[in-house]
Amino acid sequence: MLSHHSYLKTIFLFCLSLLMSGQTYAEGAQMTQAALGWPGIDLKGQPCNNPTRPGQGPYNYNNSSHRQQYLPRVEASHFTKEIEGLSKSDPHDIVYTLRAFPNHIRALYSMMRFELKNPRGAKAESEWPAAECSLQRAIKFDPSNAKLYLLYGNYLKKKKKPELAIKQYQDAISTNPNIPDLRLALGHLYFDLKRYNDAVEQAKLARDQGSKNMKLYRKLKAAGKWPNS
Repeated sequence: MLSHHSYLKTIFLFCLSLLMSGQTYAEGAQMTQAALGWPGIDLKGQPCNNPTRPGQGPYNYNNSSHRQQYLPRVEASHFTKEIEGLSKSDPHDIVYTLRAFPNHIRALYSMMRFELKNPRGAKAESEWPAAECSLQRAIKFDPSNAKLYLLYGNYLKKKKKPELAIKQYQDAISTNPNIPDLRLALGHLYFDLKRYNDAVEQAKLARDQGSKNMKLYRKLKAAGKWPNS
């Protein structure tokens, strides 16, 4: 039977192992494709899924060891400059890159651009995940990366889903409240929605954080919506 001291030590080590495993999961290290899965739903309300083979990884783009060991091989075959520039009529290589490196910002951006240019049809739905699914998967893989929420918000804005975009911009700010560009992105969307008071608030917060970008301020000023303008 364990002594009281041994019992407390066992509990401490167990809790420590849980904490470390959580940290590992958040950083994307040693996560399997099955554990990551394809979370969320697409913009048609259907569960996200990967119709093709699982692929390698997942590896963390922000992990220098992963980049050195795995990225050159993946990009040499599946994310060349031509592929990044959407030289092909399908995004299979981009999808492969994102299966291997879910938080690969440039590959996510290319996937967004492809689907904005090519509305999804039956072929797309049967052969590759929607861009919004890759973005949700990236966020699950790397939840502390504010750039991913910003990118997803930008995509939703372009897909005419402003309320969903607002949520992503807000999540980006919650993840890293010290990046003024996140507040400006939200402020511009508020302006487009004629939520001028909210836009002014975000512009002021960005200014207080040191932003020198005056575009939102000038838009509000020209519209007569800046206080005392």
